[in-house]
Amino acid sequence: MSTRYMDLLTEQQGQLDDNYRNALGVLDALEALAAPEQHKEDQVAALRSLQTQSEPLLRSLVMLRVNNVNCVEAYATRAKIGPASDVAKSKLHATAGDDGPDNVRSLVTRVRELQMAWLQHLQLVNQLSVELAYPLGSRGGQHVTVDREGPPPELAAALAAYDAGPDAPAAAALRAELLRYLDNIKATRARYLLENKYLLSDSLRQLTRDVSAWSQKWESLEGTLFGDAPSSLRSLLRSVDTTKAAMIQSTAAHDLAAPDSSTNQST
Repeated sequence: MSTRYMDLLTEQQGQLDDNYRNALGVLDALEALAAPEQHKEDQVAALRSLQTQSEPLLRSLVMLRVNNVNCVEAYATRAKIGPASDVAKSKLHATAGDDGPDNVRSLVTRVRELQMAWLQHLQLVNQLSVELAYPLGSRGGQHVTVDREGPPPELAAALAAYDAGPDAPAAAALRAELLRYLDNIKATRARYLLENKYLLSDSLRQLTRDVSAWSQKWESLEGTLFGDAPSSLRSLLRSVDTTKAAMIQSTAAHDLAAPDSSTNQST
């Protein structure tokens, strides 16, 4: 079992104990507030005690929720990655401006750079895999469009030898040079094809799986922290603020009602 996961469980147990003690304090304050035949001063004191006890309770609930999410994420990460890659020992973090090997941001940037390099490689392969001959495009009945792109530099010497006239070398030697050029092109295509099929395709699939896994974890973390779901930390903090404002208004109302009651009794 992961050490990180066990530490989170131990921390969660301590937070549960704190939450239990805070809940007992709130219940005691509510019990004192609901007691029959109680004076106004005692009720105001019970309300103030309830306000004092509720803030630690809400704070412990928030921390308990955060620790619970951390425990679930640690267990899910451990179950997905497996024993071959212990996340608890990797010490990964996400810090802007840090290019260290343990920074998640730098890992994502590296994956993107590798993906761009892969796309550039594919573009170069496509450029080298064009046909050596192009069909002539016709315009009208008697006009043709000819590709005026010059020959490659590797064939410039052979073409110049053909135009040398009587001093031209044997046609068999020139033909052999042209065939060697074509064989080099075929060998280059075959090498790129084998690299794409047996070397780079596996790396690309692995990088794609890693990027997809990190993207899902990032979306899950964003949903837990800033989502609109009732279980998100954002919704929990909003409900805490609403409850706190309601308790403050209730306490103010009871404080205003207490002097009026004392005045009526004296009258």
